[in-house]
Amino acid sequence: MENGRDQPRKINSRDREGDDKMETRLLYVEDNRNLAEFVGQHLKELRPSWMVMPAHSCGEARSMLSREAVPDAAVLDVNLPDGNGVDLLGELKAANPRLPVIMVSGACSDDLFSRVVRRGAYTLIEKPFSMMDLVFNIESAVRLAALPRGGKVVTALALREKNQAIALRPQNRQIALYAPQALYSCLLTR
Repeated sequence: MENGRDQPRKINSRDREGDDKMETRLLYVEDNRNLAEFVGQHLKELRPSWMVMPAHSCGEARSMLSREAVPDAAVLDVNLPDGNGVDLLGELKAANPRLPVIMVSGACSDDLFSRVVRRGAYTLIEKPFSMMDLVFNIESAVRLAALPRGGKVVTALALREKNQAIALRPQNRQIALYAPQALYSCLLTR
């Protein structure tokens, strides 16, 4: 991290094209309080425009959502003391299908990856994760969710081995490829 290459560039939401928001609200559900505090502090340092809303259980997350502003994105641990993050993912997506959700787990598998992506998660990240990967995935998920809707965005393919997700927008023939190194977007022509 000393050379700066492993650190994401500090930006605020005004630096992102097409984003008029001053603040991005991020629900972060993690039962390990030390990890939650560490990640929350580093996210705030890397992205000062982000407001991290920490919760340490499914119940605490539900309670927070009932009394606070709706988040712009969520990061959920899979294994929580009072429930399963996958079930919480289902509840969040039922309430807001466009909410970008990143799942994290210390015990990832292809089966778990398939389950969370089918339930609407943007991706599953294995612990321990780098802050750069987490920030990149949150930003990519938020960008994907913010694509204008003329019709339904269909996630056509999630390639775990290459850590890529492809979103197709058939009505305007736009394809967006999200990869760890960069975000590519191109218009297909006839």
